[in-house]
Amino acid sequence: MISRLIPICIVFFVLCPVTVSQGITSEHWLKMGEEFTQIDSYKEALNAFNKSIELDPKSAIAWDDKAKVLQKMGMNNDSIKAYDKAIELAPKSALALIDKGNVLQDMELYNESIKAYNKAIEIDPRLALAWFNIGRALQSMGSYNESIKAYDKAIILDPGFKFAWNNKGKVLQDIGLYNESINAYDRAIQIDSRFILAFINKGDALRDIGAYNDSIKAFDQALRIDQRLALAWINVGNTLNQ
Repeated sequence: MISRLIPICIVFFVLCPVTVSQGITSEHWLKMGEEFTQIDSYKEALNAFNKSIELDPKSAIAWDDKAKVLQKMGMNNDSIKAYDKAIELAPKSALALIDKGNVLQDMELYNESIKAYNKAIEIDPRLALAWFNIGRALQSMGSYNESIKAYDKAIILDPGFKFAWNNKGKVLQDIGLYNESINAYDRAIQIDSRFILAFINKGDALRDIGAYNDSIKAFDQALRIDQRLALAWINVGNTLNQ
C-alpha cells in the first residue's frame, strides 16, 4: 500500500505550491527526478532536477541528470549545455564527457563527439566505452578501417564487450570481409548466447555469401530468443536491403 502511494506523493510535491515544498532539500528533489526518469516522466523529472539545482547550483550530479533527461526529450543543445556545466563542476568526470559525445553524435557532429571521447580517454585511458563510441562515430563517418581499430582497442580493454564485437562485425561486413565479420558475431554470441542482434547480423552476413541454410539457422536462433523483437530487426534489415 505504501509503495503505491510513493509515486502519488512525488507528483504532489512536484506540483504543490512553494510553501509546501520549502522543506524539501536538493537531495530530495534529485531523488524525485531520478524516480520520474525511471518511469519516463521526463517533464516532471526535469522540473525536479531544476529545483534541485536551484537549491544547490554546484551539484554536478544534478546537472548531469538534467542533461540526460534533456537528451531523452530530444533537446540536444540544452543537453550539451547541461553536460558542459556538469563537466565544469566535475572536470574529471569521464562518463559525463562520453554522454556529451553521445549527444553530439546524435546530432551527427561526429568530429566534435570524437573530441569529447578523447578527453574522456585522457582522464581514463582504460575506458573501453570511450573507444567503443569513437568506433561508432568513425563508422558513421565511413572511416571503416579507423573504426575497426577503435573497436579493437575497446575489445582489448574489455574482451567481454559484446557490443564492440557486434559493431566490429558490422563494419567488417560492410567492407566485404564476411568471414571475419561472422567470426566477430560468433564472439559476441559466445559472450551472450541470447544476443539477438548478433544472430541477425550473422544471418545477414551468411546470406551475403550465399550460405542460405546457415543464414536461416541464425535467424531461427534469434526467433527462438524473442520472436517479436527478432522479427522487428529482420524486417528493418529487409527494408534497408531493398
